[in-house]
Amino acid sequence: MNITEETVGCPVVCSSDVVKIGVTPTHNIDVYCAREAVEADGLIVVNRVKCHTAFRAPRESGLLKMMGIGLGRVPGADAIHSIGTEHIGMVMLMALAWPTLLPVNSLIRLTFMLPI
Repeated sequence: MNITEETVGCPVVCSSDVVKIGVTPTHNIDVYCAREAVEADGLIVVNRVKCHTAFRAPRESGLLKMMGIGLGRVPGADAIHSIGTEHIGMVMLMALAWPTLLPVNSLIRLTFMLPI
């Protein structure tokens, strides 16, 4: 995808520093988010959309996965994957609905309005 600081004109940040921002109301799953994302004024999430490699469901991969699992880094991925695949899409949505992530929730609403 050639996403570099030079091609996008801004820093591309990736670290393992996360913040626990809450717990999902069902399944009691810890919700983590990258510290840089929590402290940012806003986020632009870029990803290619493809099928999940391990299962098929209404929500498998793409932007939801990047925001629900990718932004949580290893602790977030471990927490969400701990429930197995049956409810993973629902848990990702609950993780994204956490009030601390309002800029991310706004991004989700805008993403679905943009033409593909």
